[in-house]
Amino acid sequence: MRILHLYRPRLPSFRAQAIQVLHACHALAMAGHQVTLFADRGTNLEDDPIQSALDAFGLPHTENLKLHISPTTHPGLSGLWFRTRLMQWWLGAPGWVIARDKKRLHSALGWLPHKQRILL
Repeated sequence: MRILHLYRPRLPSFRAQAIQVLHACHALAMAGHQVTLFADRGTNLEDDPIQSALDAFGLPHTENLKLHISPTTHPGLSGLWFRTRLMQWWLGAPGWVIARDKKRLHSALGWLPHKQRILL
């Protein structure tokens, strides 16, 4: 199953939401689902930001987790990057959107077609 976790955590981060979201995505990926998560760039990321974010939580790499981290920390550019990536995922094959962030979901539904199934 194709899943997008609609939340934009800063990774790595030790906020409860970021930990819960990344662990939920990782668990779904380990169960065999294709899971996508878009994240803001945190500080202390090394050469490989994705592996660095997973290492911060002690999570092993899995092919089914498509973790994308913004290439910039600039809020405006990061927001543009997020909306572009969200649109690319949304216009792809049908899947499920797990929406933790109702504000972003409501905003996205205003400009994206209603073709994905949504789970709040």
